[in-house]
Amino acid sequence: MTRKNKAGIIIGSILVFYAVLGFIIIPLTAKYTAPEKIKEIIKRDVEIEKIRFNPFAFSLKIEKFKIYTKDKNNIFAGFDSFYVNINLTSSLFKLSPVISEIYLNSPEFYVEKGIDEKFNFSDLIPQKKEEAEKADEGKNDKKFGFLITDLKIENAGLIFADKPFNTTHKIEKLNLSVPFISGFEKDNETPVHIYLSAAANGADITLDIESRPFLKSLKSGADIKINNVFLPFYYSYLKDFVNFTVSSGNINLELKALFEKADNNNQLEAEAKFDLNDFLINDGKSSKIASLDKISIETNKIYPLKNIYSIKNILIDSPQFEIIQNNQKINILNLVKENNSKKDEKIPNKKDEKKEEPSDFHVGIDEIFIKNGNISFSDYDAPLVLAKDYDEPVKNIISELNLKIDNFSTEKNKSSDFDFKFSLNEKTDFNFNGNFGINPVFANINSEIDKLYFEYANGYIPSNLKILIKNGSADLKSKTDLKIENNELKLSAAGDLHVNEIEIIERETKKDFFKLNNFEINKLKFNLVPMSLDIENILIAGINQQIFKNKNGRFNFQNVFPENIEKDKVEEKTQKSETEKSKLFPINISAITLKDIGADYTDFTLEPYFSTSFIINFANIKNLSSDAFEGADLSLDGKVDNTAVLTANGKLNPLLEDLLVDLKIDLKSLNLTDFTPYSGKFIGKAIQKGQLNLDLDYKIDQRKINAENKVFLDQFELGRTIENKDATNLPVGLAVSLLKNRKGEINLDIPVSGSFDDPKFKVGKVIVDVLKNLVVKAASSPFSLVASIAGGGEEIKYIEFLKGTTEFDPKSVKRLEAVEKILFERPGLNLDIKGYCDTKKDSDALINEKFEVLVNNKKTALGYEKNQNLSEKDYLNILEKIHYDVFNEKFNSELDVINKISEITEKVKSSFKITDEDLRYLASKRAGIVRNFLADSGRVDTSRLFINETRIISPSKVNDISNSRVELDLR
Repeated sequence: MTRKNKAGIIIGSILVFYAVLGFIIIPLTAKYTAPEKIKEIIKRDVEIEKIRFNPFAFSLKIEKFKIYTKDKNNIFAGFDSFYVNINLTSSLFKLSPVISEIYLNSPEFYVEKGIDEKFNFSDLIPQKKEEAEKADEGKNDKKFGFLITDLKIENAGLIFADKPFNTTHKIEKLNLSVPFISGFEKDNETPVHIYLSAAANGADITLDIESRPFLKSLKSGADIKINNVFLPFYYSYLKDFVNFTVSSGNINLELKALFEKADNNNQLEAEAKFDLNDFLINDGKSSKIASLDKISIETNKIYPLKNIYSIKNILIDSPQFEIIQNNQKINILNLVKENNSKKDEKIPNKKDEKKEEPSDFHVGIDEIFIKNGNISFSDYDAPLVLAKDYDEPVKNIISELNLKIDNFSTEKNKSSDFDFKFSLNEKTDFNFNGNFGINPVFANINSEIDKLYFEYANGYIPSNLKILIKNGSADLKSKTDLKIENNELKLSAAGDLHVNEIEIIERETKKDFFKLNNFEINKLKFNLVPMSLDIENILIAGINQQIFKNKNGRFNFQNVFPENIEKDKVEEKTQKSETEKSKLFPINISAITLKDIGADYTDFTLEPYFSTSFIINFANIKNLSSDAFEGADLSLDGKVDNTAVLTANGKLNPLLEDLLVDLKIDLKSLNLTDFTPYSGKFIGKAIQKGQLNLDLDYKIDQRKINAENKVFLDQFELGRTIENKDATNLPVGLAVSLLKNRKGEINLDIPVSGSFDDPKFKVGKVIVDVLKNLVVKAASSPFSLVASIAGGGEEIKYIEFLKGTTEFDPKSVKRLEAVEKILFERPGLNLDIKGYCDTKKDSDALINEKFEVLVNNKKTALGYEKNQNLSEKDYLNILEKIHYDVFNEKFNSELDVINKISEITEKVKSSFKITDEDLRYLASKRAGIVRNFLADSGRVDTSRLFINETRIISPSKVNDISNSRVELDLR
């Protein structure tokens, strides 16, 4: 055998051995020993159906490889086949692995997270992280050359069983392709393409990556598409944290990103498109909370690492919200469950935190569009629902909501346009448009509200306010400008408000309570800094207010308004001290116009009931200003009870810190017969006829009032008697007669003055007290009440006489003349005349008069002249004869002439007896003298003069007035 043949045999033998070793021995040995070795390491059963190795092509193929889970119920990891082909020649030449092909077919994995939060591979996790990192330290710095020209994974699958959430995730049909990847420096610029597609829980995922991973710049790009992500599938991860269920919703995402690493300036550029379709969340009981047809977000170029976001458009299509308030909770504000935070979580110490300067944040959105929105709000906590006055919740619906914003930007001095529209309850249209910016903050808003119906508020009227709004709407047009400068909000607004056809009824009776035809505010201008308000005109027209008092004495508004409302107002006012007062900001109202403002009043406490009406035909207030101390001009024209004319003119300014009023009010020809129900109740008399005129002049300044109340009653007469146990017993009729002149007129002037700072001062009480005092005075001092007619006071009722005579005391003549004039001027008055005597002085005077008669008669009988002067002796002679005539005996005495005259005189006078009848006769004659004096003037009819019998002879003592008098009483 030649050497050449031997060499061939040796080489052939080696090749045969190499072939047998590679094709047979190594695969068989690996097939039977590898599973056991792997099992020893991972503690899991391992199966390998076939291993093939081609020693000449240096390729390896493994078929049907399986690693079972510990419980042997599932395949933990496995594949149908794995093929790798190493280019041995190139690898030896490059001294680095060069792989021509790697192919993995149908790999599958099963990952399970148990109830104990541990994974089924937790026991395979290597040593502590710190040790692993230490072991790998420095390796990253070593360069490793390799080349793979074809890497494919087909039909891969992953099952992840998440036991704590009872959810199983499936990734299917995962295909990965990497045509070329090289770690050699010369290939650093050659891009690596990675193509991936998969189905994850029903969602389609595709990934196209182009990267240069071995360059320092790490320049990479990615194109990611995710379609049909079904949101309800992931709800189990939310249910412990939220109070809603996700019933439907699909997400689609497209993302293109480019990353490049520079020295200290990493750059990430991206474009994205996000769609959320058919989204619906429920409250867990099949009741919808919110839904939308679509949310679409499409970006331009965005740079997240630089906080620069340019968004092409944001579309929200048909958002719908079912908002419910019940038991003080609103469903959409209660979507997140409470007490989910970790209690033991350490609260960071803010003092130790290093504050980072915020980076600039730039957002630009070409268009934001919300269309066809709908919001339904059902309120079970509305006052009238809680009060059981409403059987169902109060419900309001916002529909056709559309919002469009163009060119939104966070950049400085950028402006965005917006247009916002919606309808409320399919009746009211809201329109807002304008522009705004956020750097700096500003907004210019044009607003228009068409027919905002007040009935929407019915459910929210407090339950103790027993009214309902039957009709009424408002229209508003306004323009608002706001901005923030130097951290201060500056706002100005201008607009017009029109309120139409308001009707308010009582909730229980459904009777009309209040009506207003028209309320307008025209050309309103408001400024916040500095605060000011200017209004060109306020119009109030067509008020018809029904006011009545029921038989129980309650007004209808008392049944409507809470009983404690007035008390609350008083307490609130009491709590305000003078130091709390501040000057009102500037307010200027060019004109306030009132038209057809009326009220009807009915009092059912009276029988018959009383009814009247009041109407302001026209009123105008001009130039009302918080800065004008002279006050605004007021003119008013109206009527009371349809016939009496009411006018007012003057100035007033309620806007000042202290009310300013200079006002004259006139009421002419108010018919008083209609007030008989009141006169019958309070004075027991009907009003037969009469008219009332008022002339009021009120001045209020610096909280002080000076007022004149001139009352004129024309032809006022009381008529028939009306039986009423509550009627006063005061002589109202006498007061009327005292006050009414011969023309049938009564003129009263009631001045009022005081200070509102005096808690006891009230204008109404002062006037009522004055009128009451007039009636009281008519009873107690009638002459004082009419003293102004003829002068004097209450003393003119006393007509004094000389003692024992019917001759007037000189001063009484003037008194009688005054009384005569009073009776003439007050033809409705009658006079009672009663005579009196002084029992001592008048008796003495009568005795003296009787004695003088005896003396004169005796003088005549003895031939003396009646008025003849006598000597003492002759006078004594006459007295002795009188003594004999009286006593039937002679007067014997040793006294001298003078003493005899005195003693006889006293003895004879003592024999005279003055009886009560003598005094009554004198009193009666005096009364007659007075009556004749008054009648003799011819102006006082005797039918008005009545002499009263004197029963009590001596009157009551009056200082400085003689008991010898006649007393006069007016009636």
